[in-house]
Amino acid sequence: MRNNRSLISGDRFVLLAAFVAVADTLNFAEAAKRLHLTSSTLSRRVKKLEQELGIQLLRRTTRQVNLTEQGRRYHQHCVQVLALLQDGDDQLQESEGAATGTLVVAAPSSYARTVLSPLLPEFMRAQPKVNVELRCSDRYVDLVEQNIDVAVRIGDLEDSTLVGRKLDNNRRRLVAAPKYLAQLGQPNSPQDLQQHQCLHFSHLSAGRVWSLYKGKNKSRVAVSPYLICDDASVLLDAAIAGLGIAILADFLCLGAVAKGQLTPVLSDWTLPPSEIYALYPKADFIPAKTRTFIDFLVQRINTKHPTGDD
Repeated sequence: MRNNRSLISGDRFVLLAAFVAVADTLNFAEAAKRLHLTSSTLSRRVKKLEQELGIQLLRRTTRQVNLTEQGRRYHQHCVQVLALLQDGDDQLQESEGAATGTLVVAAPSSYARTVLSPLLPEFMRAQPKVNVELRCSDRYVDLVEQNIDVAVRIGDLEDSTLVGRKLDNNRRRLVAAPKYLAQLGQPNSPQDLQQHQCLHFSHLSAGRVWSLYKGKNKSRVAVSPYLICDDASVLLDAAIAGLGIAILADFLCLGAVAKGQLTPVLSDWTLPPSEIYALYPKADFIPAKTRTFIDFLVQRINTKHPTGDD
């Protein structure tokens, strides 16, 4: 930069637009009308631009306005700059109107495998300009810090910096393999679980305490896990293999129940209710890729469970 005059001020584009309008029309009144300004305001903007540049761009008389030689050369550059700016605005608005770019989704491993994985092909065929990066983990993730667009979470919403849309109720039940129950018997009460081999999910918010409800009755059972894992899919496999009794979400275990691989245990007792949400960071503008994906999940999952029940 040669001197301070070459520094671009914060309102330079406003001044350029004013100059181009006058240069195109060679008439302050007509240019002011085009920009919805008063002639005096337009004149001040052109004069300010000339002062910043230290160059006279226009010759003004009482009857006409003409470009100087420097003004003609500068006008060509200004037109190109403003056209590039407009093109950038148009492309950005177009991309925000249509779903494009890379969508980063985080979800619990078991939910990603069981629910999201079968749905992804349909979504990606419908949105060919969206690339998906699916991160499978049962650990808490910071959406903003890790640049995640959408996170699926199961349980209560605690982070006020996120916006959530409910996808489904998280229905859970106690299950075990028929061969396990044939060997060790069916528990008749929640307290009987203390005598059984329990398969425990390590991220359970209540720790190693299983809470069950029957009407107004509540039973809290401190279990000594036979197997602990942070991936519910592993507990599903272990339960099917006959290793013990597990608390599993319906989205994960109902297929095995239908096939006879698992049998419900203590069916007259229920587990604490929770919900499944699609979360995204609070923002003034939600990218189309994020909005489209969440709308898709809500529609497709509600189609399977329109009332949130079986």
